Amino acid sequence: MIRCLAASPVRSFLLLCFALWALQGCSNNPDTASETLGDPDLIEIEFREEFVIGDEGSSPAALLGQPAGIRTDSNGNIYVSDLQSPLVKVFDNQGEFLHTIGHEGGGPGEFRSTPVIEVSSRDELITLEGGNITRFAPSGERISSYIPEIGDMIWPSGSNYFRQIADGRFIIANKMAFYGENSTAEEEEIYANLLHLFDGELEERLTSFAEHRSLIPEDEFLQIFHRDHPGRLWHNGEKELWFTPTIYSGEIYRYMEEESGWVLSDTLRGRLYPEEPVITGERASGLEDSYVVVTYVSGMTTHYGRTNSESLGIFTLQDGRLVHFSNQFVDGERTIVLELFDTEGLLAGLGHFDLIDAETMTRSSIGALINPIWKDHEDRFYFSTAGELPVIRVGQFIF
Repeated sequence: MIRCLAASPVRSFLLLCFALWALQGCSNNPDTASETLGDPDLIEIEFREEFVIGDEGSSPAALLGQPAGIRTDSNGNIYVSDLQSPLVKVFDNQGEFLHTIGHEGGGPGEFRSTPVIEVSSRDELITLEGGNITRFAPSGERISSYIPEIGDMIWPSGSNYFRQIADGRFIIANKMAFYGENSTAEEEEIYANLLHLFDGELEERLTSFAEHRSLIPEDEFLQIFHRDHPGRLWHNGEKELWFTPTIYSGEIYRYMEEESGWVLSDTLRGRLYPEEPVITGERASGLEDSYVVVTYVSGMTTHYGRTNSESLGIFTLQDGRLVHFSNQFVDGERTIVLELFDTEGLLAGLGHFDLIDAETMTRSSIGALINPIWKDHEDRFYFSTAGELPVIRVGQFIF
């Protein structure tokens, strides 16, 4: 196993050990995936840390509890939602605390719980919480609030599953529960798919795609797990979208918008270390790190699962390459794995690194990892780390 050691804290960067693979070409057939062949050579990749948000010496207002969402605007301002605070904290492009947006309450511009956040192409902060869609100016001034009719909106469970694409429309990842035998055609379409496209005002669902039966095995634990944590997504331009289910099986999917709608155009083959990405059923019941889901349909049913491989985020760089982060079991230890794909979709680099402690990442009640990772338009990465003093580390990779 390749181990990567942090450089001196004074220099504030992390050296990553990468494996270059001899690669076979990637097919354009969406039913096939690229292959990786050959023995790896080692190169060093550098992470240059620029600043840290919420570290020792920060003002009390700048300290973080449990970051849930990270976004940036065109000026580099940083927006952070927190599971321990019903508000959004705003920092400048050097990590200096500016102000908060919203506060606890039930009125306009107030939150009863942690909002799901996104920053629009107009630099508006968009929050989804408590059945309300609210837009704020960077200053914190409330621009508008909107309460959709019941059934008109599909609500994402976290900021990881809510993105605006380049033309202003929105993608929401959500695996809806089955509507029932008497469901309408529209409800059937929503239930059958993981990704849902909305207009720029979040008032109308335009279409749904990414059929969950083709991406998620028909296992009760996996179906329930992905209901709240469907997967990681990233858009690249107006008509290209990358997606992988939260349980990472070593495949990343590219969807393209064509005249007929959004279609699966390619499947990239990454690196899966464990033999199985997840263990379910009785085999998982006695394992460390296993989780239990109880359902009540026609009686109580218990479902066990232990995740061995989870996606943490997909990002495209300015030069067209793609970076994917995952938390995987490697030689019996949870490890953060970074995969670098070239512009042809071939796996060009692979490494393990310790910037995030893979063992202490924050998990939801069902066991899914929820630590946010973000990348801005200048290819700066933002990593949320857990611990006694949660912080967000900001810097750039030198590939």
